[in-house]
Amino acid sequence: MFDFATGVQSLSQGFLPFLVYFIVGLGLLSLFAAAYVKATPHKELELVKNNNIAAAISFAGALVGFAIPLSNLIVQSVTVFEFIFWGVASGLVQLGTFFLFRVVFPHISARIEAGEVAAPTALAAMHIVVGLINAASLTY
Repeated sequence: MFDFATGVQSLSQGFLPFLVYFIVGLGLLSLFAAAYVKATPHKELELVKNNNIAAAISFAGALVGFAIPLSNLIVQSVTVFEFIFWGVASGLVQLGTFFLFRVVFPHISARIEAGEVAAPTALAAMHIVVGLINAASLTY
């Protein structure tokens, strides 16, 4: 049976940590998105605004690939500072993914700008795969 007083107490104790981790998580995601847009040679957001599906796929993969380790960190972090530290580290791993992908596909930016879909889809998949491995590696 539901005890109203216990429910209210649980809500009051859990709401602030939820709010802090949620806001910090969105902040880290925003910072990652800004860094990713700056790091890529092509104009990611402008291409997405102009309905370039290749750019949308690539950018979405990068965001999802970063959100996966963030969600794992929220579950495991003991402090918000720990969450921020490992969140930044995870973001750097995801940025590195783009640069390593460029070794295999050196003209990925031109292909995204041209609206080609195959290579950006592979890039998005790579971001997600690295994000999953990144998240699993953050178990301590």
